[in-house]
Amino acid sequence: MESIGRYLHREREIRQVSLEELAQTTRIPLKMLHAIESDRFDKLPGEVFARGFLRSYAQALGLPPDDVLALY
Repeated sequence: MESIGRYLHREREIRQVSLEELAQTTRIPLKMLHAIESDRFDKLPGEVFARGFLRSYAQALGLPPDDVLALY
């Protein structure tokens, strides 16, 4: 099964959205987006932030946030 980071990275590339664009749209720091796509959730400031970042990321790409959170 594909990891959440790989899934989000693939979906972002399909939609041709750069990480920089996503950072501007979501207001998630670029460093945190890199950590998410690398499945390095230990680099995020905490569980609450991780869930919020995933929800914002999903919404920005038009993905169902609850489905993304379920993968997490």
